[in-house]
Amino acid sequence: MKQYGGGSMAGKGASWTPFRRISSASRAADAALPLLDSLAETVPAIIPLLGDVQAMAVALLRHRLASGSEDAAQLAHWQRDLASLERLQSYRTVLEKRFANGVTAASATALADGDAPAVDKRHDAAIDLLTHRLQPHLKTLQPVLQSLQQGLSAEGRVASLAPLHPRIWIHAVLDTFPASECDEDVRALLVQLFAAVSGETLGQAYAAIHKTLATQAGLSSGGSRAGGKS
Repeated sequence: MKQYGGGSMAGKGASWTPFRRISSASRAADAALPLLDSLAETVPAIIPLLGDVQAMAVALLRHRLASGSEDAAQLAHWQRDLASLERLQSYRTVLEKRFANGVTAASATALADGDAPAVDKRHDAAIDLLTHRLQPHLKTLQPVLQSLQQGLSAEGRVASLAPLHPRIWIHAVLDTFPASECDEDVRALLVQLFAAVSGETLGQAYAAIHKTLATQAGLSSGGSRAGGKS
């Protein structure tokens, strides 16, 4: 089993803010700072899902093993997967930090490249599910972000919703459970479970981001300028 690094993460109520340090490195990112700062504030609310997903995966594998309906080779494979997941459950703090760093890295890449980093096609179904659930929130965020970036485009600074692409979260889950420590089948299972259970929590997070950015942009909840004509 690979040795895990040290480090700890503050509790749920703390603000995780490495985005500003990354995005401040380039003036091209200035327009997106409010978006990234708002995204950073949502990460502690998403992190508890990691434990839920691990527990669900462990329960599923135990159920498969208890059924005994597969051949010996498959049962042995599931037993190894279960042992791997149970070991990982002992490193909760490390996994939480990995996930937060994974969101940071994927969002920074998305900001720089204009698109979220790619993931293996085996995870397309999970990405499609999250995209379906988050698309309404992304559609309402687009005009708010456009309002925030007004006046900046002349300087070549353009904000993008790429750091909020659903693929960001799948990429972070995969970073949390690397192939060097988890079988690809286990990683795929964790991704599938995350996509299945995270829609509501991520939807609430995106709604909070929308509210924060709309306030900063001086917009009403309906998307018009506060105090302006309807």
